[in-house]
Amino acid sequence: MSTYVLRYFPIKARAEVARLLLLASGDKFADVMPDWPAEKENQPLGQLPVLIETLEDGTEFELSDSVAIEKYLARKSGLLVKTGSMDTAREDQLRSQINDVIDMHYAYMFAPEGSHEVIEARYRSNAKAFVKYHEKILAENGSNGHYFGSETTYMDIALFAFIT
Repeated sequence: MSTYVLRYFPIKARAEVARLLLLASGDKFADVMPDWPAEKENQPLGQLPVLIETLEDGTEFELSDSVAIEKYLARKSGLLVKTGSMDTAREDQLRSQINDVIDMHYAYMFAPEGSHEVIEARYRSNAKAFVKYHEKILAENGSNGHYFGSETTYMDIALFAFIT
């Protein structure tokens, strides 16, 4: 069985879905915060998160980018949608929409003085559309608490991480 190291800051943000996927799969992992920014240049793209998987034979696999890490872990643990290419595309779309809302939140937080009103108006409009669309998708699946079918999938975990 593989073991994992997840490198990230001591906050939820871009690594929380990966943490939850590791917990859901029962895989052993260590949550490690590198000495930042001293170790920045030692990361594959100079950013976090980074996942390091050590296989039983000692081989290491290193992966960066939060969504790539999430999809890799979800695939390994059987949590990706299995009902065809349209649902797979929908899953990708829904996950991207979460990142869109998060990115807009960061844009607001770090916006230059005087631009908050415009960004807030866009954020509120997009967040309202996000909720309306996601409620529609959940209702089409029977309002059973899942996006696809009746079992927990990657997208369910991603939404949980987003709203908590």
